[in-house]
Amino acid sequence: MHKCLSLLLLLLFFINYAALFQRSVSDHIWQKVEEKNLKSDILCGLPYQGIPLATYLSTKHDIPMLLKRQTAKTYGTCQLFEGHYQEGDRILLIDDVIMTGGTLIKDIPVIEAEHMHVVGTVVFIDRDQGGTERVKQNTGKETYSVVTLPDVFKYLLKHNKVSQSQIDTTVKYLCDNRFDTEPSKAIRLN
Repeated sequence: MHKCLSLLLLLLFFINYAALFQRSVSDHIWQKVEEKNLKSDILCGLPYQGIPLATYLSTKHDIPMLLKRQTAKTYGTCQLFEGHYQEGDRILLIDDVIMTGGTLIKDIPVIEAEHMHVVGTVVFIDRDQGGTERVKQNTGKETYSVVTLPDVFKYLLKHNKVSQSQIDTTVKYLCDNRFDTEPSKAIRLN
């Protein structure tokens, strides 16, 4: 278990360098948006790591941004959403990682209850633990990722940053802790 944790801490290392993270990661997310031809009127970064990514993209590409809070404030505007939107707006969700898909499964219906249309979600890393499949199954919406955890493992192994043993231990842990019911979709490095 400690080897799994050390690998995940290595991934979190990148998050601590905000300027590099926002520029590089956000630009890769935007490339995926363009590759998938996702057209939206508004960007919405999911709390909390998706917010700085969406903020950067909103500013760089001059696309309005909607802030969706985890819960409505009990003071001030008392709103769940901050920003201007109208019925029929196309919303593109942005986040850093998908694991279980629980946030999207919970948030997509809330956004669509406001009569906005979620065109999809783009995340930087798919941990390949069933979240993408769960989101599709529960909401009908696609989630696209820039990289998957197996991609990260291959890169780290190729550059001698981790050992095959560390990857094997981590992959076993992740396969044993998937959040869907199809073990046949377990992480594969081939």
